[in-house]
Amino acid sequence: MTEKEKLEQYGATLLELYSIDNFPPGVAADAPPVQPASEPNESFGELAVNVTTMRGMYPVKGALVTIYTDQGENRTVWYTATTDQSGQTPAFRLPTPAKALSESSGQSDQPYALYNTSVKADGFIEQINRDVMVFSGVKSVQDVDLMMRSANGKEEAPRIYNQSDCYDL
Repeated sequence: MTEKEKLEQYGATLLELYSIDNFPPGVAADAPPVQPASEPNESFGELAVNVTTMRGMYPVKGALVTIYTDQGENRTVWYTATTDQSGQTPAFRLPTPAKALSESSGQSDQPYALYNTSVKADGFIEQINRDVMVFSGVKSVQDVDLMMRSANGKEEAPRIYNQSDCYDL
């Protein structure tokens, strides 16, 4: 089977499994309320999440997105929401260091805050993005491309990406 045929089969399976009528209901009952984004100021930035599949070809409606800091016992959940019909969340308003830290060189403190995102949807492998940078006064958009469980064999573990890793090319 060619790569194109595999993609077409994958797309047909997605449309069959995840038509608009097959998505789970909205936000989890214990989720904190989503605060609407407001005008950026000196100590807040925004983070929105765009969830798709098949290399961005199909939006994933109803994916559960959690924005949090730290891991394990120190984990602090900031927001939880589900994606809309376009696979997008609202922009979440998050605390950041002062904007002045990113306006000059030689600063010892990082000019951004680091957040983690977890994205779960029925039939897909969970994806975790660690260390997503959010700057003061800036709306950041985190793109997440989910993989179907059936395309991943028997592997059930989440896919984890560290956003702050840098590589020399």
